[in-house]
Amino acid sequence: MNPAPVTGQRTRKNRSTADCRLFAGPLLLLLAGLLSGCSDGFPERYPVTGSVRFRDGEPVRTGTIELCIPGSRWSASGKIERDGTFRLSTVKEGDGAITGTHKILIRQLIVVYLPAEGGHDHGKLVSPRYGDYATTDLEVGIEPRRNEILVEVDE
Repeated sequence: MNPAPVTGQRTRKNRSTADCRLFAGPLLLLLAGLLSGCSDGFPERYPVTGSVRFRDGEPVRTGTIELCIPGSRWSASGKIERDGTFRLSTVKEGDGAITGTHKILIRQLIVVYLPAEGGHDHGKLVSPRYGDYATTDLEVGIEPRRNEILVEVDE
């Protein structure tokens, strides 16, 4: 004959009930979060599109643009298209940038193949000062809404 359980001891029956309760709480919280459309765990981001142009109006035809709030670990970046336009991404493609005042970097990497075939025209190059956070003087404020920005640069 099996002895009766001592008060406070878990039997096989009440252990499985207790284990079920341990998992039910977090599972319900996760399910509630998914159903309520809560955050993805990253800072709130807002769509940012725009264009990069030289002061004479000519588009910057190649490169990347990057925005970062000094001291923040989050940055947003995007490819500069041939017409000078871009769309920023932080975590997911096209999700935009976080709010605040950002410093702007413009980076261009032009590789020249000799002899040049196909008439590659990468356009003018931006000033190298825009390629480093220590020397760039470009800034923009991102608002908690859809943002459209124009970035004007020097050669």
